[in-house]
Amino acid sequence: MCSSDLRRLPATLDADQVASLLAISGDDPLTLRDRAMLELFYSSGLRLAELVGLNLGDVDMADRTVRVVGKGAKARVVPVMTVTDVAQGVEVAKALVAGGLTMLEVTLRTKEALKAVEAIAKALPNATVGVGTLTRPEEFKASKDAGAVFAVSPGLTSRLAEAGKSSGLAYLPSAITPSE
Repeated sequence: MCSSDLRRLPATLDADQVASLLAISGDDPLTLRDRAMLELFYSSGLRLAELVGLNLGDVDMADRTVRVVGKGAKARVVPVMTVTDVAQGVEVAKALVAGGLTMLEVTLRTKEALKAVEAIAKALPNATVGVGTLTRPEEFKASKDAGAVFAVSPGLTSRLAEAGKSSGLAYLPSAITPSE
């Protein structure tokens, strides 16, 4: 096989491309569906096969949870927290913990997110609080300072890898393409 026969691996998305992808506007049903799917995909580390396999019955809007069936037919529940109101975020976190979900991820998609991480970590010291949708190296320090103990990013760049390694946070970069 000569090199001209080889296909290039897809490029990774940088932080600005991810932010642009997640900034879907509109409130019609298809737009809401697309926004929810992308947010789940990028904030929670779901595999594409898991996302595609979701059914409407797997989503509990009242609890803000999604039941995911992954490899080996193992089920897991993924809390989805995009906090726009800190007090409400704390209440949702308390309900999740009361229901047995003690690992909580707050996506860094709102200006209130880090304040919410700090408030949740203080209100629920037995919970494991982390951040998702981390796209910039400086967000590692801010997240740790707020009380996060883990971080999830929607992709991996060398700058994120370096920042994650030195942050002291457990770091899970999501990989979507083979080049990541």
